Amino acid sequence: MGETDLMNNFKELLDSFEIPEDAQEPGNHYFIEGPDAEIYPVPTAINIDGEPYDFSLGGVAVAWTATIGDEVKMGPRAVIGAGTKVGNCAELGNGVWIGKLCNINNYSQIGNNCILGDFVQINRAIIHDNVQLGSNVSIDNASIHDNAKLALGVKVKERASIHPDVIVGICSVIGSEAMIGRYTKIGANVNINDAVKIGVTTIIDDYVHIGEHATIGDHSRIINGTSVSPGARFRNSSLIYPVRYRRAKKQDGNSYGPIRDIEHDL
Repeated sequence: MGETDLMNNFKELLDSFEIPEDAQEPGNHYFIEGPDAEIYPVPTAINIDGEPYDFSLGGVAVAWTATIGDEVKMGPRAVIGAGTKVGNCAELGNGVWIGKLCNINNYSQIGNNCILGDFVQINRAIIHDNVQLGSNVSIDNASIHDNAKLALGVKVKERASIHPDVIVGICSVIGSEAMIGRYTKIGANVNINDAVKIGVTTIIDDYVHIGEHATIGDHSRIINGTSVSPGARFRNSSLIYPVRYRRAKKQDGNSYGPIRDIEHDL
């Protein structure tokens, strides 16, 4: 299920929430806790007598097949999908929407108005406000800042930091202790290794590989298919090509493009 489908389904749920007559039986239905619930206990019964519930009052909706740990905090209008597990002492902000079969481990924090697709794995991570995570995203003890968007299958390893307004394409990997600067756009199938630093407003095309401890300056561009050596350092506003383009020449002897900053000390 894509992020748009997920959002539409949840909006329909919030607009008109009907509790079926057989809601006391396990299945794909949702139970609802009242608007004053801050620390969420697993309820044993529904006591709204089958009437539609007005989500403008607050409250949360949780699938019957979801599992909620001890001392979990949920803001109003949170929605938790079928089969999802929320661990002990996790904190979910206002209006958080989480898809099915996700695993939100103990002490994880998810900010306000975040959207998580299906099969998302969050391990003690801190997710700030308005973040969107596609299905099958995995985040391990990392920090994802406001308004970031991570597409299908992205993996973020331990102690990585993704700054606000970053976009990461499908199936890309962010290594341990990597830092991604604000407004950076990362394409699909990009592999950013451990301890890499990416400056602000950088554009990284698809199928780029960046070796560990490399540094990419602010406002740079890395062209599709480029492999950056471990420990390489590039100045601000670098244009980084694959090796085959650096060596290519036109018949008149001029380069194909502004080949520069192959490796510079900052």
